[in-house]
Amino acid sequence: MEEGFNIRDLGGWKTEDGRMVKYGQIYRGGRVNNRGGNTGLSDEDLRVFRDLLGIRGEIDLRIAGHDDGNQTMSVFGSDVNYRKAPMQGYNYIFPNFKQESPIPRECQSEFVTSVGEVFHFLADQNNYPVYFHCNAGADRTGTVAFLINGLLGVSEEDLTKDFELTSFS
Repeated sequence: MEEGFNIRDLGGWKTEDGRMVKYGQIYRGGRVNNRGGNTGLSDEDLRVFRDLLGIRGEIDLRIAGHDDGNQTMSVFGSDVNYRKAPMQGYNYIFPNFKQESPIPRECQSEFVTSVGEVFHFLADQNNYPVYFHCNAGADRTGTVAFLINGLLGVSEEDLTKDFELTSFS
């Protein structure tokens, strides 16, 4: 990749029952557009996403009009299914958690709705392979990757390793 960053396959992790998460189905990473909503990727990067990875679905975890660079459709092509599932970074993902200080945080109902949207999109086999992202591909993207691989049976230790891999990107 020339312009894309923090991009990796969710596959390859061993599950606690001895199976392995399949490669080539779900990819995570950073934004793929510039501030004008157009692709921020090189022609070679687009070729990789379209021709080599075969991306057919894109999930954008950014907030419309706030941090999404005005992206409203997939930069990979009009034939790629695009879903906006906005999430605020650093919020809790479970409704019963709340923190008053030093930084007030709680679960927002919009976040819960967006998590549902992500899994609804992932339930449709026509969307595969899927690429999901926020801006840096770290916190929101890392949380969704954690949830997906956790549901697939990846150990907590490996989920934490995957989340922390972003620090090396």
